[in-house]
Amino acid sequence: MTDQVVKSFVKSFVGFLKKQCDDRKLNSDQMESVEVAIQCLESAYEVENTSNDEATSSTENAAMSQIDIFDVYQTMFLEKTPENKELAEEIKNEGNRLMKENKYYEALQNYNRAIVHDPRNPVLYCNRAAAFTRLGDHEKAVSDCKLALVYNPNYGKAYGRMGIAYSNLSKFDLAKTAYQKAIELEPDNQDYANNLMVAEQKIAQGSVGVGAAPGGPAAGGNLNNILLESLNNPAIGTFIRDMMQDPMVTSALQSFASNPEAMMNVSRQFADQLNNASPDLLNSLRGVMGGNLPPNFPGGNNPPGSGNNPQQPPPSS
Repeated sequence: MTDQVVKSFVKSFVGFLKKQCDDRKLNSDQMESVEVAIQCLESAYEVENTSNDEATSSTENAAMSQIDIFDVYQTMFLEKTPENKELAEEIKNEGNRLMKENKYYEALQNYNRAIVHDPRNPVLYCNRAAAFTRLGDHEKAVSDCKLALVYNPNYGKAYGRMGIAYSNLSKFDLAKTAYQKAIELEPDNQDYANNLMVAEQKIAQGSVGVGAAPGGPAAGGNLNNILLESLNNPAIGTFIRDMMQDPMVTSALQSFASNPEAMMNVSRQFADQLNNASPDLLNSLRGVMGGNLPPNFPGGNNPPGSGNNPQQPPPSS
């Protein structure tokens, strides 16, 4: 075991202890003892500057640090009954249904509940990774894929989803490795082959996001990340709900198949209102899509281009 792995483990354990203090689950004497233990561990293993150490660690070790070791402990050592596994299956199926309805947060909650009842089931972690990806939390998606592989090292879909998460983080070198392993396990899966090709293209273009915010323009850009982060703004959510209640918009949406100009009118109206509601989001869209914005869309001059986002497989049954 290398020193870096030991440090990663200690940092994870220290993180668990700090969370216990933050949650105020301990009395004052217990908190004092835990704080002393934290100081001793950080000093003994030279991990006292966790934020700086994290910034200089490799991407793989940074992802490792996201794993909740208490969750791993529970998964490895808590015994579950067959009845609980059946209940977990029912809850998982409900989560899958919610994913198909694009209710990703609700699906995530169901996968969390299912894991409590059947914590050694790799499918549950892999499905939860899909929910995290849809919600834009790609670091947690990577962690869940790794947990799935703890219980099934030959789980191709876990490698595939890990590749998607790394791609969304603009870590295309790690995505490539994950896709290659997925293809090795499932050679007939065309999605993995397509996603590998995209990752290799990004690497060839120098799009590996070193020193840039994940998904930002300097890292190759990720439109999904920008939209997900912006839509978390209550003002944007209100704007979109109001927009979809506009009779002109709903009428145009219903007729766009036979009248492309109506759809273009919707785009222009959407852009104008979006510019009023959130100029920063519109500027982000311009930066990511550049010349690929539709004609007459503010900041866009060329016809739409084809996308090359990784393909997300459906939840496991």
